[in-house]
Amino acid sequence: MEIYPYLQFSMLLGAFLGGLCLGVVWELVNAFRILFGAYQAPDFMRERYQKPLPLLGRPVPFERKTIGKRLWRGFVIGAGDLLFCLLFAVFIILQLYRYNDGEFRFSVPVLALCGFALFRTLSARTLSLAMAYLAYGVAAASLYLAALLALPPRVLRYLLARFVLRPVKRLYRRIEARHLRRRSAALCKMQLQWAEQGFEGERPSVIKRDKKKGSMRYEKKKRGQDNADAMGDPYPHLDHIRGGDRHRHQSAAGMESAPLASTGASRGKGIVSK
Repeated sequence: MEIYPYLQFSMLLGAFLGGLCLGVVWELVNAFRILFGAYQAPDFMRERYQKPLPLLGRPVPFERKTIGKRLWRGFVIGAGDLLFCLLFAVFIILQLYRYNDGEFRFSVPVLALCGFALFRTLSARTLSLAMAYLAYGVAAASLYLAALLALPPRVLRYLLARFVLRPVKRLYRRIEARHLRRRSAALCKMQLQWAEQGFEGERPSVIKRDKKKGSMRYEKKKRGQDNADAMGDPYPHLDHIRGGDRHRHQSAAGMESAPLASTGASRGKGIVSK
């Protein structure tokens, strides 16, 4: 299958850069081996492992000869290698489908391997050395943690309170004090602004009081208008005063009479019972 030179160059360059990225993935796989306790320390770290740790008086074990530990290390290393090979194969397939419609080209995996080998060669004195020291630090930390857990509960509580809780409380107090200082500075700045406004014009408290007085005057005025509307008729009907149809007018003879019609003339002249 023919392919344009530009696409071929992009495919080969992407394969080489992908090999460099796969070198980073390999270092991450080694980091996971360290965390799972399946990292095999290099020979140049043997002297470092043989030195006794402070406070413990014993060195970090360099070689693990028990059958269980060997099986566990073999399982973790095999799982990491299988994962790396799977990622490598997926990368090659995606690269071929992107530029060459899935047709295999031998130059793609070769350039990917060249990029991986170049990364491993350049990082042999940097990342590999860092991974070796990281593995040593993790092993030493695990020994210190096991020694702490083996202490009596009272001693463990004292150590936690002395070296963990006290620094945390100090840090919390510092943060709280810094927050209070910032808040006090903001309040002082606000007071200065209020003082400047008071010298130039009216103080904010006076303005608020005047606004409150204005709102109260408006409410009083509105209530007065409502009362004036309610008292607009100077001669209210007797039914409205006594409750309407529920309370009827009684004559002097003691007979009930029907409620009178509400007319302006009757209101002015008075109420006459039949």
